[in-house]
Amino acid sequence: MGAGSILACNKAFAAEPDGYTLLVSCLQQLITGEYFRDTTARYRTREMTFLYNLVRESPILVTHPDLYPSFKEFIEAAKTKRLKVGVSGKWEMTHLYVALLEHLSKVKFNVIPFEGGGPGMTSLMGKHIDALMTIGSTAYNMVRSGQVRPLLVEATSRTAQYPQVPVPADLGYDPKETQIVLYTTGIYGPPKMAPERAKILETALAKAVKDPEYMEKIKKMNIDLYPQSAEQFRRTYEQEYPVIIKFAEILKKAQ
Repeated sequence: MGAGSILACNKAFAAEPDGYTLLVSCLQQLITGEYFRDTTARYRTREMTFLYNLVRESPILVTHPDLYPSFKEFIEAAKTKRLKVGVSGKWEMTHLYVALLEHLSKVKFNVIPFEGGGPGMTSLMGKHIDALMTIGSTAYNMVRSGQVRPLLVEATSRTAQYPQVPVPADLGYDPKETQIVLYTTGIYGPPKMAPERAKILETALAKAVKDPEYMEKIKKMNIDLYPQSAEQFRRTYEQEYPVIIKFAEILKKAQ
């Protein structure tokens, strides 16, 4: 999570809980931003008012078609030399997934942080890096056109977005070790929002996500609709928080 995102989170956290200042953010990025940028992140994810989750996505590892035919060849190459792997920002979730991959595969990458998935994809197209860990929707059109090759989707099972691409379980990785978490993007309010006000917003959002135009736009972006009520959204946070912190500690040790 970059400086601009941290500022937005801080502003939303400090706002009056009147329902006029809301935050749209990836839950996992909120947690990692708070963990790694503790000197600038003044918000606390746990204290935010969880209103509604909108979508979710899986991270994907892609390479240039000229480089590695499969994930197996990619890892075998990584055992003989230190490959360059791009991520969408230092300490972003893509960075954590690369650290997890290093941990599971017993290899070490030269991790290259970019300012978002777009610049990383441009670098991969020029073969300046060996692979890129990015979000599924960022890579989708490039994969479909054959401009990049998918190697691995970080999910518990094969996805509708990339049914032909293996997940860690297909490659023999222990599910207990991988403990995959996906990108879930939702809407939050400042702390201590009155329950009746939060309920009005939750109800409005639940109605909005059923709008056909909204659903069509999300489908065209190749993102999974994943509506969750405030209670379900909060439960996702409680379940995933210890897993994300585990990933973060693996990354911290790898630095």
